[in-house]
Amino acid sequence: MRTRHLLLLALVMGVFLLVAACGGSSDPATPAGEQEQAGQEEQAGQEGAAAEEQTQTEQATEGEEATGEEQTAETGEASGEEGGATLVSSADYADGCASCHVKTDEHDYTLAAEIANIEGHPKVPAETVADCMGCHADGPISFKALLHRVHLEGEHYVARWGSACVTCHAVSVEGDAFVKGLQEGEVEVLDIAVGSEDTAPDGCNSCHVKSGENDYTLTAELKHIEGHPPVATEDVNVCAGCHTQGELALDRVLHVAHLQGTHYMEYFQGSCVNCHTLAEDGTISVKGLE
Repeated sequence: MRTRHLLLLALVMGVFLLVAACGGSSDPATPAGEQEQAGQEEQAGQEGAAAEEQTQTEQATEGEEATGEEQTAETGEASGEEGGATLVSSADYADGCASCHVKTDEHDYTLAAEIANIEGHPKVPAETVADCMGCHADGPISFKALLHRVHLEGEHYVARWGSACVTCHAVSVEGDAFVKGLQEGEVEVLDIAVGSEDTAPDGCNSCHVKSGENDYTLTAELKHIEGHPPVATEDVNVCAGCHTQGELALDRVLHVAHLQGTHYMEYFQGSCVNCHTLAEDGTISVKGLE
């Protein structure tokens, strides 16, 4: 009898210990269903954060693009871009001065209004650039001495059009450069879009050099011109000794060669300031030409 009681007591204690061991675990296993749900929630959270970050990036990019578009519309910059350079089209400013000097809702930029803002200048009801030439043809107050500085040394023009010359000037198919509005009779002009980057500080000699197996020096280039006498020179002043006027004038010949050829227009965007520079007297000169 006593033995039976001891066996029963031992059985009860064993069951108790087994229950305590199962229920007292400090790291209970998570049911499979709960694990799967937790994983899905974590993945959804990561995807949501990524989507929010992408949306913010897109909004910032769109904001920058909008700001750029607004600035371009506001300032009248860039007719187009090619090879990373801003191009200005001569066709967009066919009337020269009158293409820009107009009256807007915000401001009066007409020639007459601009003249009225010049201290000491007599009142002149000028409507075209030809109206100004009666006084500004020659001397220290000539247009070529005054207007180059006003435009190329002022912030307003350079900020909008760089150093592009084709807003005011045109080049005929024969190579003559002139101020739009001052040409005599009908002139066939080049329809060109040019940049204003100066990559040739020494003018001709910055570009006309030997490059690998190619010889672009002036001496070598002259050999390719049929009928041209052999001239061994790298000095543009030597060229100007013969090419002074007429059909073979240096400006006519080189405008045709550069602006109607594909090489210069493609690789240098027809930039005028590679060859020309603003002289001390306000006129435009050829780099290296004395």
